[in-house]
Amino acid sequence: MAIQAYTLIKASIRLLGAYAPGETPPDEDIQDGLEALNMMLDSWGLNRNLVNALTKDSFSLVAGTNNYTIGSAGTFNTVRPLKIEHAYTRETNNTDCPLRIVDQAYWDRISSKTTQGRPEVILYDPQTTLGKVYLYPTPETGYTLYLDSWKPITQIATSASTITLPPGYERALKYNLAIELAPEYGVSVSDEVAVIAKESKAEIINVNAQEPLSVVDAALLYNGGYSSNINRGY
Repeated sequence: MAIQAYTLIKASIRLLGAYAPGETPPDEDIQDGLEALNMMLDSWGLNRNLVNALTKDSFSLVAGTNNYTIGSAGTFNTVRPLKIEHAYTRETNNTDCPLRIVDQAYWDRISSKTTQGRPEVILYDPQTTLGKVYLYPTPETGYTLYLDSWKPITQIATSASTITLPPGYERALKYNLAIELAPEYGVSVSDEVAVIAKESKAEIINVNAQEPLSVVDAALLYNGGYSSNINRGY
């Protein structure tokens, strides 16, 4: 579904009752609405369940190099991810190997970070402008790195821009933007608007929510040549 930003902003303002039916808000109110809409989208981008799809990127690794910048004009030139969800490397014969995503504490415990081999773990430090990607072991050849990540929701350039929306987003944006704008007009939204804003946002979250996947550490499944047995405790 596609809608012009101007139409969406005007509809949100109309919910506030700030103008009479059929009256056109002035340009400065539309511009203020655009700024509020972009700020709201920026905030929504921090919630994985409000981002409707992960972005898949692929990058060429360099033998002997275990750290790369990622972001606009970075070594990996793309929009800086907010968070990496999944990662894997691919050989020239199309054999894939998943990477374990680790935190800074795990990375700091690796004693020899220059050890070379096929990468097994990845650390992502998002920072501010350019994020940093670290791999261990250091790749010994030029693998291809694939990243599934969530990224900031694209900002809307002008009120004349057309926004392409997945099902459910137009209603959620319209009613939640009205709540964002209400303080600027010195009004309170009606109970009906507040309920619809909450319900429509919750519907998006429910659709995008990831079902938890149970993962068992391989070390728990095999121990010293004996199969694990819950009754033995190992």
